[in-house]
Amino acid sequence: MGEPRYPTVRVRVDAAEADEVGASLFELGATGIEERDETTLDRSEGEVELIGHFADEAAARAAVEALGDAARLDFIVGDAWKDEWKKFFRPARVGARFVVRPPWERWDAAPDDRVITLDPGAAFGTGTHQTTRLVLLEVERLGCAGAVLDVGCGSGILAIAARLAGATRVVAVDVDPDAARIAAENAEINGVVIEASTTPIGDVAGAFDLVLANIRSPILIPMADALVARTTGHLVLSGLLEPEREEVRARFDPLATFERERVDGEWLSLTYRAPA
Repeated sequence: MGEPRYPTVRVRVDAAEADEVGASLFELGATGIEERDETTLDRSEGEVELIGHFADEAAARAAVEALGDAARLDFIVGDAWKDEWKKFFRPARVGARFVVRPPWERWDAAPDDRVITLDPGAAFGTGTHQTTRLVLLEVERLGCAGAVLDVGCGSGILAIAARLAGATRVVAVDVDPDAARIAAENAEINGVVIEASTTPIGDVAGAFDLVLANIRSPILIPMADALVARTTGHLVLSGLLEPEREEVRARFDPLATFERERVDGEWLSLTYRAPA
């Protein structure tokens, strides 16, 4: 029996378009994305190559067709590549108090540090992406004195952060069973309890003082009514590119009170207060 072959989709784009194309790869089913530029590969200045990893060849081929001539299908042979990304996951401070570190890296914590030990596995969320950082900054600003709902929990980083910030209860949901499992495992590593599952947002019972949704806008917008209905305090939306601002605000502004936005590069978050 030969070595296993893992499908990838390689896309060459201008650096300015990398975030938007990367988001499209995730929407098309990528489980993870690498970005390589002229400093690591033979590329012209300002051009990057995105490498999207896919669980099966059919999904990868569909992504190539959707992305057009700039994309091509490729395969990684063997398993040695699986741990290569760990070389680049280092402890990182987010805001004044949160620190995200992988289990294989030490961190000498200050008394006020809230250290999140995270092994993302196959789930999205190491704390290094702008969308995650934006939400962590809002969690730090708002505090978490009551119940929190994390929609699209990925690795569980936001759910764990909420617990460390004082939440009395955290419910974390994701459509991906692996993400729900990984989130629960990471919570256990951090010594906190979260309720992680694949429960659809429409079936989540109860109301929450803080609702977090780090999800791309095509998925987020249809959830608007359900998200606001479960919010008694604040709702934080992330995973949004700046050109999507108006469309998202047009959907959410009539439902809740807009409070503020944060911007990090091409990405932004929007924070709302529940209607009185």
